[in-house]
Amino acid sequence: MVCLAGSEAEVLRLGERPTGAANDFAQASAIARRMLLAGLTELGGVEARALTKDQMFGAMQATLGRATARVRALLEQQEGELSRLADTLLAEETGDGATLRSGMAAPAVG
Repeated sequence: MVCLAGSEAEVLRLGERPTGAANDFAQASAIARRMLLAGLTELGGVEARALTKDQMFGAMQATLGRATARVRALLEQQEGELSRLADTLLAEETGDGATLRSGMAAPAVG
């Protein structure tokens, strides 16, 4: 999930989770909930009212955990590009989409 990438990139680059990532996690949680309700989790197609809050939370956490691991793996594959991009952003404090795209090659997704 793209909404997790910025936070995970900061963890990889700076060694700590950013304090401003709450909105990113809220967005990721909302996506995980929609996935659950659409039957796109390990629980399959289930009625939301048939699940306990703990079951819903567990399925959402598992979905977020898998997404976070995948994001981290993709970022680790691009570690050199990520470092160059981070250095540019730290030096210039801003960057546009073209700068971001030119600084990072598209990862092999599989």
